[in-house]
Amino acid sequence: MGPSVPPEPGRRPLANRSASCPQPAVIPQLSGCDHIGPTLDHPSSIPNEAPSAPQTSAVSRQGPIFQSFQPSAGTGSDEQIPAEWSDMDFSWILDDVQIAGDTEDLSTPLDDATRLHCLWLFFTNQSASGLEMNIARFHERLESSNEEDRPHPALLNAIASPIQSVRMREQYFLRNVEVSLQKAFREQKRLPKIMLDLLRAEILLAEYMWTYAREAEVKPTRIALAACFDQIPSSSDVTPSKVTHLRLKRNPLFLPPNDAIDIADRVYAFWSFVLLDICASVASKMPINIDLFTIKTPLPKPWNAYMGPTSDLQSDRRLTDIFRPNPPPIQSDFGYIIQATFLLHVASLQLLERFPLADQDSSTSPVETSLKGSWAMQRSNQSISRKDLSTAVDRLVQETPDRLRWKGVRTAQGVTTPSSAISLYFIVCSTRIHIADTNTYQVSNDSAMYHVRRMIDSIRLLEPAQNAQLGLAIYILWDLAALVLLREIKRLRRQGNDIAFEKVVAKGDSLGLAVVTLEADLDFLIGTLTVLSIDRPLLLEEVQGLARLRDSPPSDVDPDDDGMRNDEPTSENNPSSVSAALLTTP
Repeated sequence: MGPSVPPEPGRRPLANRSASCPQPAVIPQLSGCDHIGPTLDHPSSIPNEAPSAPQTSAVSRQGPIFQSFQPSAGTGSDEQIPAEWSDMDFSWILDDVQIAGDTEDLSTPLDDATRLHCLWLFFTNQSASGLEMNIARFHERLESSNEEDRPHPALLNAIASPIQSVRMREQYFLRNVEVSLQKAFREQKRLPKIMLDLLRAEILLAEYMWTYAREAEVKPTRIALAACFDQIPSSSDVTPSKVTHLRLKRNPLFLPPNDAIDIADRVYAFWSFVLLDICASVASKMPINIDLFTIKTPLPKPWNAYMGPTSDLQSDRRLTDIFRPNPPPIQSDFGYIIQATFLLHVASLQLLERFPLADQDSSTSPVETSLKGSWAMQRSNQSISRKDLSTAVDRLVQETPDRLRWKGVRTAQGVTTPSSAISLYFIVCSTRIHIADTNTYQVSNDSAMYHVRRMIDSIRLLEPAQNAQLGLAIYILWDLAALVLLREIKRLRRQGNDIAFEKVVAKGDSLGLAVVTLEADLDFLIGTLTVLSIDRPLLLEEVQGLARLRDSPPSDVDPDDDGMRNDEPTSENNPSSVSAALLTTP
């Protein structure tokens, strides 16, 4: 592409021909490890640099926040952009140039050229969303003369755009998506054929809702289960065995795939939904909507594998194969992200089972009992010990290819670390934190704190542009790590009893120095997340809660401590503090 230069007034920089897109495109979206490699030294007791938020103004000025809730699998897709799009220079759009006039009616449909621009941006900035699809097949359908073969209007309206002038039409496209979905579910004869498009539209809508801290994963769950996208028997068998086919055909909304690319589109859409559901569950500590241990659909392979010989599609990898010795290899970056997030989910469940109130039946509320039962149902007939989980994490780290290995250290000048490698690093690191966390205020949490501080030291090394490429789910993992750090700070302060604490620090007391060092790390992390929370309502809520907890008295993190001083303020008379229960399940 050439330099980023806005087109002449009234002119669109189409290369060879005019665009012809039959439906309005785009609904704007507000945004979007244990280390792999040689062992790092334990972080020093005193940070080498002062805590400060990364300077992201240069990045944010290039365009509005456009980011998925899911961790990014990066832009390293092996798909080819259609030839009709490859020669187009749309780079001027990224400079936040207004496509539509300020006085234009925001409910007016986009013109054909602008629609094509937005589709081009979506597919060439794939890290902006966790949803992938076969670009060539989508383009083929887009150009079809048969209206029923074209992408469904719900999907076209749900495709996100980073363009500010398009984001101004947010409510217009949101209404279009909702109306299109309502109409689609009433089209009984056509419904089996459009289930994939409806699932994609619901995924994009759920991603959008999550940026506003609203859960919307139930509908995509129903669609995925109704269309049997969770029971895809193989990556290569377009015509499964008679027994499998009969079992799937019991569901009237199941439609056999046409070819391997059709299978690939279903596999990628399904796992995109599952990844979103898991990330939302880990963040909210609410049960997921699908039983992960009953999924038969194989993990996604590289796109070119589905377009090559059938032999390339053999050796399917299943989600739970990670707990078996010598499992088939994972073949795609997306597959590694899914597998790591699954292990994080299992670790999160195990941490909840170690929740101190779980053994106190007399004080357990009906809501807590219900939640505990829901998680227990998800893991029925499944017995995964902490040792098995740690072994699975080690196995995943060992089989990770070099292209996805980031050691949590600053890369050499000119070397670019893909966002998928950075995301994988933080997911595995967060899993280690969950496994090691003591989940109590009464004893030290050294093992979990080791991984927390390694995570923070790694965040310090990220460039602003790298920060901006990570998914919103990764930022939530940083917030959860900050809660573990904050709990340890309050525990240490409580241990010091806050008596002449500053004098103790001045004398070089080890306890005081530890607290000061950890507080510096916490201030850095809160500062970083504060900058990243701009235009991200979900993250903003988390950061505000974190800041309130930091300013609350130490007694708020240990409600069972009878040694609280009478003159010490509590959460009941301190409006700036938050219930310590938030800290018990990081």
